Amino acid sequence: MVSLSAAEVDVRQHQDYVAIVIEAEAADNRDERWVETGPSTPTWDPPSEDPDDNHSDTASGNVYLELLPDRRVTHDDHPEGAPAFYWNEPGSGPDIEWTFDFPEAGRYYVHARAFSTGKEDNGIHFGIDGTMPDSGKRWQDCHKERWVWSSNQRGSGGDHCGVPMTIWIDVPSAGEHTLNAWAREDGFELDKLMLIKDKSNNTRICDADGEDDIVCRDGSIDTPDGIADLELLASLDRTLLRVGESVSMNLSMRNIDIFDTAMDAEFVLPFDTARWQIMPLPEGCEQANDEIRCPLGDLDVVAPEAADKLDMSFVALDVVGTDVWMPRLESSNQDIDPANNTVELSVTVEEALPVAVELQVSATASPAEVLVGESAQVQVTVDNRTDLDAEEVSLELSASKGLTFGEAPTGCVAESDQVLLCRQPLLVALGSTGWTVDVAVQSHGPQAVSATASAANAGEAGAAGSATIKGDVPPEPEPEPEPEPVPEPEPEPQPVPETESGSGTESGSESETGSESASAAGGGAAAGLVLVAGVALLGGRCRRRGTVRV
Repeated sequence: MVSLSAAEVDVRQHQDYVAIVIEAEAADNRDERWVETGPSTPTWDPPSEDPDDNHSDTASGNVYLELLPDRRVTHDDHPEGAPAFYWNEPGSGPDIEWTFDFPEAGRYYVHARAFSTGKEDNGIHFGIDGTMPDSGKRWQDCHKERWVWSSNQRGSGGDHCGVPMTIWIDVPSAGEHTLNAWAREDGFELDKLMLIKDKSNNTRICDADGEDDIVCRDGSIDTPDGIADLELLASLDRTLLRVGESVSMNLSMRNIDIFDTAMDAEFVLPFDTARWQIMPLPEGCEQANDEIRCPLGDLDVVAPEAADKLDMSFVALDVVGTDVWMPRLESSNQDIDPANNTVELSVTVEEALPVAVELQVSATASPAEVLVGESAQVQVTVDNRTDLDAEEVSLELSASKGLTFGEAPTGCVAESDQVLLCRQPLLVALGSTGWTVDVAVQSHGPQAVSATASAANAGEAGAAGSATIKGDVPPEPEPEPEPEPVPEPEPEPQPVPETESGSGTESGSESETGSESASAAGGGAAAGLVLVAGVALLGGRCRRRGTVRV
């Protein structure tokens, strides 16, 4: 077996740690698919099987190892045929070996400096002397497009990307051993390794940093030790309520330890059964005396979104005041931080409000349409719709402009001619009462009488109703018919003076002409004389004409 030289292995001793630093390309044995990549490394042929850039310019020593070809770039890629591109089973992928002397035995946390460009090139497995411990499986980092140190195991601490200090190897003795790495995904780029052993008695946490540094801070590294860390988150949907009202408790329960399962976990809630009634008891839970217990089984380490959820509702009974609840989580494991197992919740209960009666108001007008100047009657009814007597019932009637109330009915007083107040000391459960009022209509068009009822033990909002009355304008009286005009009597014809007679025909014509002329003259004396003279002259001419015929 060929071992790395002392020049290729940088061992660093510090009061808080022992560290072994190795360049990835210093491997003494590696599969041919692990390609040493530097500034002058030719582009892969074909380029499609190495889709990302050369990253040697920012690598330590400007050289790194990359697993090629890189056939699977995205989760949706499913290359067919050889070579393989994914090895979830540890120890089955292309391997790398570094053999060197360990300065001392113990647990070494594996920090790897890697470069990822996607979701399918950020996984590798580590082992010791050809063995694959669970603590070396599924190294992962979720940072992209830069060289990053990580010691995270995929899924540790309930986190998909893992939490630090969860990849390690246990070296059985000082001296020569082989550090193994097996690919989990193709395209993986590995620049450098640091193996760091704690020497602070777990009071300091030391991480790889930058290109070649180690930084330490106060704290402790969690390890599989059988000690769990339960966490309970609890809240109430309200902290102030009245007797008879309910409050809901919302619970989130999980194991936040990085490694250890919490065995036989159980939710426990002490509560006062004289003050509270649970509605209903959640499935799987049991109530014994003043305590509720809900078995949860074994709680593995999970992410926050995968925590167990539980909701409970409680009804406040007849005890008022502030109550304090202390729900808690228990398990058969020792708990590293019991303080986060328990939550303190307080809730205050006040006296119940008195039950309010419910009133209903209806109003009708009869008739609903009247002539202006006439009156209608409005009937208002108030109903008690609850099984509780209504106390000090009052009704306010209000008339719109154009209406006025008549005499106030019994039990009512007039505030004005448009406002009436009516009162009744008691309206029995499910009972009714009513008032009838005369309303005078003084203008035309639709107008309303509004009614609002209330009671001393009713709700804040009163019950209301209204009745509409339409005022019509009286029709105007029809005018008497005018008498027909009496025709004037026709004037009597004036006698026409006789003239010399001629032939019968002409004489008849002359007479008719004379009559028509006389009639047209309208009996005027001057007109008659002119007409007579004309007739005489005409008669003379006719006689001469007639003489010629004969």
